[in-house]
Amino acid sequence: LASADQKELLVKQAAEERLKRLQEPVALPKAPESGMELEEGDVPSQAAPRTLRVPSEYPSISAALAAARNRDQIKVAPGRYQESLRITDLTVEISGEGGMQGLLVQSQDGQPVLTQVGGAVLLRQLMLKGSGPAVVAVAGGTAGGSITLEDCYVSGSRCGLALREKAQGTLRRSVLCKCGENGIEASGGGAVLIESCSIFDNARHGVV
Repeated sequence: LASADQKELLVKQAAEERLKRLQEPVALPKAPESGMELEEGDVPSQAAPRTLRVPSEYPSISAALAAARNRDQIKVAPGRYQESLRITDLTVEISGEGGMQGLLVQSQDGQPVLTQVGGAVLLRQLMLKGSGPAVVAVAGGTAGGSITLEDCYVSGSRCGLALREKAQGTLRRSVLCKCGENGIEASGGGAVLIESCSIFDNARHGVV
């Protein structure tokens, strides 16, 4: 049998060997390459926002919206556009170039100029004129929806801005006037924040 000193020496040697092994660098296995490459037409999940121009690149605002991805910006040159726009679950900005005085978007066939469900939309420097139930109609949808109007002129229709189903609206430095009944209607949990706006000459109420 080994003596007590020999046993202690063997224990120390085993401990030293174990410590050396723990201090040695460990080569981690190389992760296999996925072999996945983007093909032409594929869209990265975090694609950078783009600027889409109307009418130099797209003949209409509707055509630009059909090609738009989240966080894109649509720039609209001065002119008159007869369109009824529809946006569903999209984050996008539509803005006029060179001020709103020479840029009019007018609805077709008694429809709103813009019908939005979900998403987040920013309208900037646009003149919007409708003839239907609302110039701009927004519903919150399943994930909630929000719209912001900055430096816009909204007129016509029964109502200028209609917010439904918990839709959220923000108006800054904009005009809502000459609507058949109300300038702004918020119902079904819809809400609006108004900053430095003029709401006048509507048949019934400014905000209801």
